[in-house]
Order: sequence, then structure tokens, then C-alpha cells
Amino acid sequence: MDSALEDADLLLKGMGYAPIYPRLKREAIISHSLLHRTPLTEINDKLFSENEKTLF
Repeated sequence: MDSALEDADLLLKGMGYAPIYPRLKREAIISHSLLHRTPLTEINDKLFSENEKTLF
């Protein structure tokens, strides 16, 4: 696993949330974006264009 995904999972776990589960469309978009170091605004745009809940 890429360190960006590991860091995200640790952060989510520390905040009481489940880790990223890439079998879900929204989370697959997020994990792919983290692996490719996509800026948050672009991740949000992709989520929006796929009718998924945005990050902010």
C-alpha cells in the first residue's frame, strides 16, 4: 500500500472512522487520487462529476 493511503487510513482510524474501502466507487476515486497525488480540488471535481459525495 502507498504511504499516502496508509497515512489516510491511520488518520481515519484515529478519528474513529473506517479505513478507505476501494470497492466502493467514492472511495476508489479517493484512493486512486491519493496514489496519484491529485490535488483535493481535482478529487472533489471528480467526485462531483461522478455524482458522489464531495470532500468539502
